[in-house]
Amino acid sequence: AEEDLILPNRDAAFDSARIHSPLAGIYQEYLTEKLDRATELADSENARFGGLIIEPVLMGAGGMLLVDPLYQRVLVRECKRRRLPVIFDE
Repeated sequence: AEEDLILPNRDAAFDSARIHSPLAGIYQEYLTEKLDRATELADSENARFGGLIIEPVLMGAGGMLLVDPLYQRVLVRECKRRRLPVIFDE
């Protein structure tokens, strides 16, 4: 929904209630598909994931790239569900 994409202010991006939004469901579906596929590929090579290393919210090495905090929240939740450790590299 458009209200999920256009937020009234910066603080709204960090609102924990967004986890119940339609956009969170879209992120969840996408991340589940990608992580399932990556797991299948790892399994086919007799490999395992050790965890996830992620840059929190703002990535600045190649310019300023902002990541939706909701996307990261859904990603971390999915990693926890899969018992994958998450490291925030700042």
